[in-house]
Amino acid sequence: MKHTYTYIYPPQFTSHRPWITRIISSILKNVTFLDLNNNSILNTIKSEYDAYCFHPIFYRKAFPTYFYSCLKSGYYNSLLDNISTDSILLTINCYEDLFLAKYLLSRQYRVCIGGPYINIMGASIIRNLLPYSIGNRLMVYEGYLSSYEDLSLLLSRWSDVKVYNDIDFSSYWNHKKDYYSGSSDPHSPIHIGFETKCNYSKCKFCTFKQLPYCSFISDASISSIVDNVSYLSSYYNTSVIRLIDSLFTPSQKKVEILSSLRKLDLYTICYSSIPYLAKLSYIEFLNLCTRSLLIGLESTNDYSLRAVGKGYTYDIIKKAISNIKNKLSRRISLNFSIMLDLPVGGVSEIKKNYDNIEKIKADLISSGFKVNMTYHPLSLSDNKELLNTTHYDCIEYSEEYLCGGEWVNHHIGQVIPNLQYVPYIRRDSSGNPIKSDIIYLMN
Repeated sequence: MKHTYTYIYPPQFTSHRPWITRIISSILKNVTFLDLNNNSILNTIKSEYDAYCFHPIFYRKAFPTYFYSCLKSGYYNSLLDNISTDSILLTINCYEDLFLAKYLLSRQYRVCIGGPYINIMGASIIRNLLPYSIGNRLMVYEGYLSSYEDLSLLLSRWSDVKVYNDIDFSSYWNHKKDYYSGSSDPHSPIHIGFETKCNYSKCKFCTFKQLPYCSFISDASISSIVDNVSYLSSYYNTSVIRLIDSLFTPSQKKVEILSSLRKLDLYTICYSSIPYLAKLSYIEFLNLCTRSLLIGLESTNDYSLRAVGKGYTYDIIKKAISNIKNKLSRRISLNFSIMLDLPVGGVSEIKKNYDNIEKIKADLISSGFKVNMTYHPLSLSDNKELLNTTHYDCIEYSEEYLCGGEWVNHHIGQVIPNLQYVPYIRRDSSGNPIKSDIIYLMN
């Protein structure tokens, strides 16, 4: 019997080319790709949101918040109800993606789930999070997908699998075919990875900190990596490469790979962190390798930084900024992420934090850097580390007290009715409700 499959990669902040689609394209036949990033339902939601809601600096990171609210509210049912293949393969990147799995299972589809969140939580916990009445319609793939895996055989057996050992990650760089065309925007990046796992791995708002470690480059030749990325750049007509490593750490092999890509005029984006930027040797490493940094600043308030386990203080931030000004190449653009509605001791700290952030931005711009600040509405869904503290509460309160992600949902609900969300609010160290950071930024 010839089986057919639909593969779904959950919507992300912007269109990109996820690595997993190239792997599945190479090892599985009779598969079609359902692109939830690009359809008339989502485009309508986006246009209504853009026309109604607040400052565009919030848009990119707010998008996943309202996608899942629209999903839970039934706006995607017609699209998901028309899948005609035997089985569905679904990547689970975060807790919210399980809502997509739950709906598909409720419609009697056979669904195989895998991805980072599965590897973090494990199959037994994931099954407890999904409905009990799913019979044999759910298959959980825990671990990493091997390029030589007989995925068709595993799917025909339809039972949970766990694959962490004896995977030839070097073969990942051989995959060039991809049935996902994605965006034609030449600035939309190709996503590749060198290794999983953040070297710090303690931030309380992060869902990827428990991801099992693996290296995609240790057994691969530099030439095979460079050839693959060069081919994909030409295939997608893009010069932008984004490293999905949670933290880009130094090694000689990475320097050689990225130096070769730079000679091909490819624009490399990577994640960095404040403690690493406070080290001069790390700055020297970045000057050799990258054109753009994504930096998790999050806050300048010591109370907030301590409450979410960031592992540094405002003094360390100032040292990192000084190193950037004095040693980092001006050809490297800087993109700072700021987390909205983190715990604070009191209201006065909110204004001081954002004043500090504006000073950092102005200082770096005056020093010759291209600087962008992206504001992330905090998502509290299933974040037990933060919800099991005195900083957050789930009660009905006026809209200006709603935390970032919930504030977004409330306002989208003005144009897209019946959205479902949990009304989390934030409290200061004395237990008093505090208005969202968004209210301060809007004013």
